[in-house]
Amino acid sequence: MPQTNADCLNVKDFGAHGNGSKDDTAAVERAFAAIPRSGGCIYFPRGTYELRRQIGSRDRSVTVLGDGPDVSNIRWTNPRGGMSFSFDNVNTNLTITGLSLLTRTSGGGKAIRARWPDIGSSTFGACSINQVEIRGVNGFSHYWNEGIVIENGWNTILDAIWIRGRANTLDSDYAVRLGGNSTNTAMSRINISFAKTGIEVTGATEGTNIDQCYVLYTNYGVRAHLTNQVRPYLTVKSSHFDVLNAGITTQGRPQSFFDSNLIYRRENHAFTGISLGDGCQDTHVTNNMIVDPEPDTPGSKNGLVITGTAGRPVTSCHLLGNKFTAMDTGIWLKPYSSRLLVANNLFTNCGTRILNQGATSGERIHHNF
Repeated sequence: MPQTNADCLNVKDFGAHGNGSKDDTAAVERAFAAIPRSGGCIYFPRGTYELRRQIGSRDRSVTVLGDGPDVSNIRWTNPRGGMSFSFDNVNTNLTITGLSLLTRTSGGGKAIRARWPDIGSSTFGACSINQVEIRGVNGFSHYWNEGIVIENGWNTILDAIWIRGRANTLDSDYAVRLGGNSTNTAMSRINISFAKTGIEVTGATEGTNIDQCYVLYTNYGVRAHLTNQVRPYLTVKSSHFDVLNAGITTQGRPQSFFDSNLIYRRENHAFTGISLGDGCQDTHVTNNMIVDPEPDTPGSKNGLVITGTAGRPVTSCHLLGNKFTAMDTGIWLKPYSSRLLVANNLFTNCGTRILNQGATSGERIHHNF
């Protein structure tokens, strides 16, 4: 795909003004319609482009390129704005870079939605979104319902992205939602604030890597629940979550790794730092810090909770080198958890360090302080 301005279709050549006052919808639609069947690039030079409808493509690869966030701005005035790419071909590629995507409404829809056909692990369309800002024009009244939605993507890279909901509220549902049969997804340097869920991983997704992300004022930092089946390899590392209910909560995600994250409890809600649900066997939880920075606030708070079921126990997990501060319970091993290695964890001002209610066979619990 072309990556330089000279290779692209310039929306101003199709009549766009980019002055923030005139309606550029028709001009931008003409530019998208002019993309060759073999694929092409749309360029938004410096300016603010006022749009009143969704833009996107269905049948060809596309790069959408700007000069940088807060430099090239696309602003929607209607409740159903954003970019929508519902591709017909599994081999279609998508790149979005160097833009601010703004909504001037309360509940602007999905800022970016990209969907490929659902044919399981044979999907080959690649997606790269980087250097993108997603927010409302007025941060105290305008917001997107969802920031980025990827369905059935293959080899997706999300990097250096800022997603902000309505300030001090949880009106936005998800900042990032990954679903369908998405495989091999890398998320890094994503800065999220003010949403119900920071990163939601749903469906039969496999091979998701989340690294160096920052999630502030959400109910959940990363939520990855899968019932009645399992899909392996979810990694969350070197990230900071400042959340109301849970930093990382998983179900049906075996062979996963949660390492070197800093998780803060915010306000007085019932809180769990990391939760491993049924089907999360062979998971490593290492070197995380889980802290209540205001320990006198009311509400239950637990550091690491393991909860299996009779049909899908949590087994063969390593819980090593984590630090828990001001938790009611540092590590809570509920029923149907077994064959766990729990060692070298540190506890400061915790009511109960380790509560073992179900780990009954093959455990190694030692050298915890």
